This record gives sequence, C-alpha cells and structure tokens, in this order.
Amino acid sequence: VSQSRYQAITFIEISEGLVKRKEDVQKLNQLAKDIEAIYPHIKISVVEKWVREIEKKETPQQMGGVFLPKDKWYLSDENVKMLKKIEGRPRNKPFWDVSHWAIGYGHMLKSQFEFGEQISDEKIEELFIADKSRFEKAVKETINVPLTLDMYAALVSFAYNCGASGFRKSNTASLINEKKYNEAAETMKTEKIRLGTKYEKGLRRRRQRESELFLGKIDKNA
Repeated sequence: VSQSRYQAITFIEISEGLVKRKEDVQKLNQLAKDIEAIYPHIKISVVEKWVREIEKKETPQQMGGVFLPKDKWYLSDENVKMLKKIEGRPRNKPFWDVSHWAIGYGHMLKSQFEFGEQISDEKIEELFIADKSRFEKAVKETINVPLTLDMYAALVSFAYNCGASGFRKSNTASLINEKKYNEAAETMKTEKIRLGTKYEKGLRRRRQRESELFLGKIDKNA
C-alpha cells in the first residue's frame, strides 16, 4: 500500500467515527473530494462507495434528542415517570404477573409473601430503583451503538418487562446494534407479546408506547 493510499484509507477510517447523522455525509463527501485533489491518482469512487454505505445505514427520521455514547446514557426524571406510567399502577400487595408473583412496579417475588402480605410505598420505590438499575445495566451491556435518551428509556422499559436475558436475546437489540433504528422500532411492536394469550392485547399496547418513546414521538404529558 502506497503512503498516499494509506493516508486516504486512514482518512476514511477516521471519518467513519465522525459521522453521527446522515447530513454529515455531505461534509464527508466534500472532504473526499479534497483527498482526490491532493492525491489525483486515488479515484474518488473508492471514497464515494464508502459514503454510499453510510447513506444506506438507517437513521431515525424526525427523532428528537442527540445521539450519545453509553457513558452518557441516563434516565431523566421525566423518563423515570414515563417508565412508571408504562409499567402501570404500583401495587402494595402481591399479584400474579403472567408467570410469577410480583409486587410494586412488577418486582418479581421469590414467593407470594416474600415481603409479607403488604409493603409500604417506600418499599415499592426501593424495589423499583433496584430493578431499574438492573435493567439499565442490561441495556448498557447489550447495546454498542449511540442512542438518544428517549431510545435508552424505551429500551430500559422493554428490558424491565421482558427481563435482562430476554432483552439481550431480542431481535430489537440485534437490529439496534446494526444501527437499524427504524426497523428496530417496528420490530419492538410485536416482540415478546405472548401471542395467543390473554396478555397479548396489553403487551401490544405497551410495545406501541415503547416504540413511540424510542422514536421520540410519545406525548409524555398524556
């Protein structure tokens, strides 16, 4: 590999890390032309081919928020409230939740009366915080591409409902790691909904809300 060609390849590799949005491709294209001006023997088509690959990667359309690396992901107070709203009214007494006993905001119990017949509102909040942290960790360990904070919140809600293992193995997570954000949002609507059971309707509603939150299209005040 000649030095000039090596420099061009290095430029491409570095530029890939700079492309955060589809609009940035235009800037990259101009830089590619600058490379051609410096190294006339390097055909611009080599760079343009790479640019076309970037353009083919799905980017969320009309999505609010900024894409952030995982060390910047967190649940805002607004999104914590949204998570609670999606999870539903907390219960002080044990209830049967699809396949196990639960309490509060769907906290899984080891046995029906693990914490007695009733718990306080403070205990509900304590369990919620612990569960939320566990599912935030699952999302951060699974997803390796930038997300908006609403995307992150939606995925925490999804993991909260289907479990850490279920989230890691989900098609939704796989698609996101391929940067197919829009396809992931669509897939989420029908994933882990217990088809053919009495729980399907409620889970479809939940997935719809999570998908809308993921795309930044949900009314958080509704």
